[in-house]
Amino acid sequence: MKLAITGAGGLLGQNILQILKETDNTVYAFSSQGDLLRSTFSGAKNFYFLDMTDEIPDGIDVLIHCAFPRNEDGEQMAAGLKYIRDIFCQCVEKKVGAVINISSQSVYSQSRDFPADENSVLNLESKYAVGKYASELLLNTICQSTCHTNIRMASLIGAEFHQRIVNKFVKTAFTEKELTVLAGAQSYGYMDVRDAADALVTMCLSSIDPRQWEESYNLGIENTYSLIDIASEVKRQVEAELGSKIKLNIKKHEARLNTALNSQRFYQTFDWRPGISLQKTVQDILRKEC
Repeated sequence: MKLAITGAGGLLGQNILQILKETDNTVYAFSSQGDLLRSTFSGAKNFYFLDMTDEIPDGIDVLIHCAFPRNEDGEQMAAGLKYIRDIFCQCVEKKVGAVINISSQSVYSQSRDFPADENSVLNLESKYAVGKYASELLLNTICQSTCHTNIRMASLIGAEFHQRIVNKFVKTAFTEKELTVLAGAQSYGYMDVRDAADALVTMCLSSIDPRQWEESYNLGIENTYSLIDIASEVKRQVEAELGSKIKLNIKKHEARLNTALNSQRFYQTFDWRPGISLQKTVQDILRKEC
């Protein structure tokens, strides 16, 4: 197959490339970090590195669109949405076989009572959520004659996701030997980025005809974690690494958060399940960042 990935220099994009380098597929990686990717994947055969401004080559079977502004800066968001529009228009012009747009679980309420499924009411509570839903609408409108889907992705974790609470807990416990947790009604559906990449590659290479794809799929883990679950796992592993006790301070808080997803539609369609546990993710963050 001939595959294209936009935003290939991001953490999700790079993990997709790590899997694809072990296959015989031809891959076109679009990124503003071309030199980094060329160095990282110098031995990968059939990999071609393009700038974000380059045109999509002819004959692409599947394009995975990962590119999106990293923050909620209004100017960057506007430029990012324009880029998304232009890419989707190119997909139509170049007759790309199918398009996978990476959306987000944030299009649902962040204080939902149950794991959101694809029929749950949308509730855009941030600029990021508005931008992600706008990307879905652009895809559905521009690529209506092209096979396409929107993947409403769980919040991803892993080494180098420094903004995540998991990484912050690991660093704090390791350096300060103490953790303070403001525990309320928080339920996190964090997914390891390697699982996310594996799911997307599985989807691309599946025997399922893209014409049978649904307009949207949730993609997340099968369970959720409380803040205390995360802190307790970090405490256990850091104690084992340092050979000393980590003090855990738990304070009650009124915070309410739920990022859980019901991903049964994706699991059943593509015969896939996540395989990386929170324990494994914490272990890898500890080894790579501390």
